[in-house]
Amino acid sequence: MNYSDIKSHAMEAEKVWGEAYDILWPLIKKKNLRVGAEIGVAFGGHSERILSKTRATLYCIDPYKHFDGYDDAMNMENHEFNRLYKYTKQRLEKFGNRAILIRKTSNEATNYINGLLDFVYIDGDHSEKGVREDILNWFPRLSDNGIIAGHDYGHPNFPGVKKVVDAFFGRFNWEIHSHPSGVWWVLKKPLNISYIMPAFNCEKTIRSSVESIYDGNHSDGDELIIVNDSSTDSTKQVISQLSQKHKSIKIVDHKYHKGGGAARNTAVEQAANEIVFCLDSDNILEKQSVPGLKKLLINTSTDIASFQKLKYFKNKISEVDHEWKFEKNTYDASQYLAGQKVPGASGNYLFTKKSWILSGRYPEHTFLDTWGFGLRQVMSGYSIAILPNSHYYHRYGYESYWVRESKNNNMSIRALTLLLEYSQHLSKQDMRYLLRNKETWLDKLDKHPIHLKSNKDVNPGEVKSSFLGKTYTALVSTFMKIFNILQIKYGQKIDINEEASDTSSQKELNWDNCDSKSNGEFSILNQYASSWTVFFDIGSNHGEYAAEIIKVNKKCKVYCFEPNVHLISDIKAKGLKKVFNYAVGSKTGKETININLNDDTQSSAFRLNQNTLSKSIRSITLDDFTTKHQIDHIDYKFLT
Repeated sequence: MNYSDIKSHAMEAEKVWGEAYDILWPLIKKKNLRVGAEIGVAFGGHSERILSKTRATLYCIDPYKHFDGYDDAMNMENHEFNRLYKYTKQRLEKFGNRAILIRKTSNEATNYINGLLDFVYIDGDHSEKGVREDILNWFPRLSDNGIIAGHDYGHPNFPGVKKVVDAFFGRFNWEIHSHPSGVWWVLKKPLNISYIMPAFNCEKTIRSSVESIYDGNHSDGDELIIVNDSSTDSTKQVISQLSQKHKSIKIVDHKYHKGGGAARNTAVEQAANEIVFCLDSDNILEKQSVPGLKKLLINTSTDIASFQKLKYFKNKISEVDHEWKFEKNTYDASQYLAGQKVPGASGNYLFTKKSWILSGRYPEHTFLDTWGFGLRQVMSGYSIAILPNSHYYHRYGYESYWVRESKNNNMSIRALTLLLEYSQHLSKQDMRYLLRNKETWLDKLDKHPIHLKSNKDVNPGEVKSSFLGKTYTALVSTFMKIFNILQIKYGQKIDINEEASDTSSQKELNWDNCDSKSNGEFSILNQYASSWTVFFDIGSNHGEYAAEIIKVNKKCKVYCFEPNVHLISDIKAKGLKKVFNYAVGSKTGKETININLNDDTQSSAFRLNQNTLSKSIRSITLDDFTTKHQIDHIDYKFLT
């Protein structure tokens, strides 16, 4: 190829590419951007347009080199690239020192540029791997409020361009502008952190936790959201004092105690920023430690970043007893289920708000809310990146939230109820193992990891739980509680999700052999209902149990939930007023149930045969229902 051939080739190519030449330069001119780079210069037509229409200085980066195995019409032989380089150099010489042609690969060229850039245009290697590497190389070199752009967005021959661009910038909920010519561009906005902190009866520890955020970790634009989960000590007064000192603290008060998961969710709901760091009210950050996590998250393609070590202490961080270390560089779903030492077990890490939304938020009504949240994130296709040589200080040895709850709960059983949301992704062999070892499997993870059927096709944000899985989880959880766990203590408010420690009444209230109204369910209702003020009968059938409550306690507010519309009139006929034709489940919306035509008291989200009738009904979560009806507590939930 001689010079004239190159020139004619350039003219032919730019008849197609030329439509894209007039998209970026008007933005550069409007925003008065001064210094930029173009990755993939080729014939220099786009570079020439930018330089002729603006006053910007442009680094023009292209290796002009053949790469074996790269399928692209512009992947010439090296002798042709030599001629093309000379042609482009001559074409741009008229712009003097405003045009700086660098014959290096994208990665190599970063070492030849000092300082930050105002704009970057990526039009080099169009493979998915190449686009990702170019963005990872140049995004950190871009100043805030700068523009990163590129070409061939949505092109059918280069699907990797759109895939990478959407994934990388979608993490921060940034708008991706696109033009029919294939040009895309994104405005790089400042990224700040919303620190969140659940607080319950932590008057002795929360002050040092909060101060560790403001000691070298907090930046302008960051915020700290503390959710006081109806503390009964002086926690509320302490955080009020702290908010007077640190103006970026926001305080949210729960009217009643909801638990750690609910408090964390409330905090994220209030977060103004797209990146969230959760710090428990008894743990302490190392100085200048979070900026490193933030850099790792922003400048890579991850949505979650964790410290590598937990340094355990009792009273002073200078007296560390032992350490936890995460051995992997990243944790995906398979690694998360291969051992006990995983980031979710600590819960103190950085994540995008989008990952919180798409993975289904923190699970509530369980003390394993952080482990469960980490599980939901990795099962939704996200990976947790580990920052090498980093740590925070984790307090232990006192009556913490974890210690309080773990005393009265079997950790393996609670973890199993969360894992079974994803039962369809577990091998049959592991499912049998889990159910046979429901009380010990979590303790044995290091020796007996749980395997997934396949994890290769999971994309970030693709939630892998299903209504069937969650229904099965709820049933297993309920049966475990009824037949193995539930122990009722007189005088306590009772919640099907709580496990009382008193075993003295277990024999008397055994649910086995429940064959008449003289024992079993009716015995429990008659013994304890007189003190209840709010009763939820979930799956009321014909309303017998709810009607029994009214006989025992006329002042009790009884709420009946029955998905089978044919039974609603029977329930109301028993004098029950608060009757709802809802299915209570894991989400609010619409669900399909299957009603057994031979026995109208049997309905199911998944049982289907020739004797069933499928119907679409309204479903609602307990959280949404209690919020809508302003119910601040439930004395008893009865599931049938």
